Amino acid sequence: MKLAEEFKTNIRIIDEQHSNLFEIVEKLKKIEGNIDDIELLIIEIFEYTKYHFSTEEEFWKKYSHELYEIQKKEHEAFKKLVESYIDEINKTDDLEKFKDDITLFLERWLKNHVLKEDTKLREYVKK
Repeated sequence: MKLAEEFKTNIRIIDEQHSNLFEIVEKLKKIEGNIDDIELLIIEIFEYTKYHFSTEEEFWKKYSHELYEIQKKEHEAFKKLVESYIDEINKTDDLEKFKDDITLFLERWLKNHVLKEDTKLREYVKK
């Protein structure tokens, strides 16, 4: 998936990782699978975000300690929310609604976070 210009940080590795995250969310959006398939994708998102957040936090730590702390807190909150979805999937009576809810949450959070927070890296890191 090609990342839209508005979402780019101009840091190749972070932009690639953002693109991968959006692709995984898109897979979740389109999946017609059973609970196990959906759970595996949510776990994939969770694991990939942990990997991505560690990469991103290294840049923040290097360029802005203040923003690093803010990013770290936001990332931790996100991971806790995704973990709660993983815990709740087996308790749901309406798998389609559950999938739609988490997909909507993930899309909104990622778009908002990348646009409002991550793109600030452009100011600190040259191409």
